Order: sequence, then structure tokens, then C-alpha cells
Amino acid sequence: MEYSKEVQRHACFYMESVTFLVEDCLFKVPREPFEKESAIFCDMFALPQDDGEIVEGLSDEAPIQLFRVNKEDFEQLLNSALFSR
Repeated sequence: MEYSKEVQRHACFYMESVTFLVEDCLFKVPREPFEKESAIFCDMFALPQDDGEIVEGLSDEAPIQLFRVNKEDFEQLLNSALFSR
């Protein structure tokens, strides 16, 4: 989509998302809580990416797979991280 003038992303309400696969379910959620609370995710999201490289977590086709985690536990983590502020 082309814009006639330069546009900016809103400072608070333009969020990057991340896609996880837990068991047989995809979750697409904001990245921000994971970046704030986990040095591992923060470092992972900051890695440089080559053009055309498939980046884990950016799409349904290449989610971050969480093994040995069940859906209910992940839902509880997300509820705590996203809605208990």
C-alpha cells in the first residue's frame, strides 16, 4: 500500500508479534512481554536476519515450537504476562 505522505508507527500501539506452536495449537501474541522478561527471547529477537531467511516465530509456517509444554500451562503464562497488569 502506498501512502501520499510519510507515516509513522505509533510508539505504544504498533506491536511486533511472535508465533508459538504448543502441542497442536498456534499462539500469536505480542513480543514485548517476552523481550522484557527473558534475556533469551530478547537476544533471539535482536539477532540480525538475512534477506529471504525464514525467521522462527514470525509466521504460522515457522513458529517457535515449545516442546514439553502443554497448552493449558502456556495459556496461564500468557494470561499472567498479558492481562495481569
